Amino acid sequence: MKDGYTWRSRGEKTHPMSLWTSSEDAREIELLLPSTIDRDDPPMAVVVLAGGGYGQRTWHEGPGTALWLAMHGFAAVDVPYRTAEDMPGGEALGLRPLADACRAVRLVRDHADQFGLSPERVAVLGYSAGGHLAGSVAMLHEESNGTDDLANSWSGRPDAAVLIYPVVSMVPPCHDGSWRNLLGRNATIAERAERSLQSRVTSDAPPLFTVFAQDDSVVPIQGALELTRAYHDAGVAFEAHFYPTGGHGFGLGLDKGPGGVSNWGPLLVDWLRNATKAV
Repeated sequence: MKDGYTWRSRGEKTHPMSLWTSSEDAREIELLLPSTIDRDDPPMAVVVLAGGGYGQRTWHEGPGTALWLAMHGFAAVDVPYRTAEDMPGGEALGLRPLADACRAVRLVRDHADQFGLSPERVAVLGYSAGGHLAGSVAMLHEESNGTDDLANSWSGRPDAAVLIYPVVSMVPPCHDGSWRNLLGRNATIAERAERSLQSRVTSDAPPLFTVFAQDDSVVPIQGALELTRAYHDAGVAFEAHFYPTGGHGFGLGLDKGPGGVSNWGPLLVDWLRNATKAV
């Protein structure tokens, strides 16, 4: 330990904090900080949400991405949001994942000054169903206000949203497991449409960076195409990268070799640095 942090071998440092204050909820998040921070030009802080169809959190998309971001000069935190694995008797998740993710955004803002960060430079990044959650944080954050005592002090709306091979739609064509875990098997089409991101974009949506492979056989690409069209129609800035191959679940794409989906990480780093200047 040094200065209240745990130091990692490459110079990144971490700060643990409780996600919620309830004694019945012991989940913690670990804020990873880059080795140096310029308080006059603070980096973007990124809230990371792994995928897993809202049934679980996929191991390779959470902590590894947070560490990779810290290695590239950003602050980052992987969020253990609730999934179907945490629910007794197959109960639908409802607003629980959204509450967890928005709480993480607010916690980062609440601690920003302490760590030399800016409460106005907080992004959210999600993969697959975590991408749907990230988009929900971006567009439906106000629905979490009643669950969080920090909502009176901090907004849950991120300043930028990164959606990687995201689940977008909850109505056909869509990923069935995601909507069933989130909304329950008996959810109506109207209820599912309410959670379909392409229909919830407004001019207040944060800037978007999204990545998708055309040969994704798990999550239909139509949702991502409709989302970018909705962003265009709303007049909100977005950057989209659609690759011919890559499938689903490629994470950072570091094992894909040069070119293709392996280059989305460097593109994101540039985009986050520019988004940091813009917000």
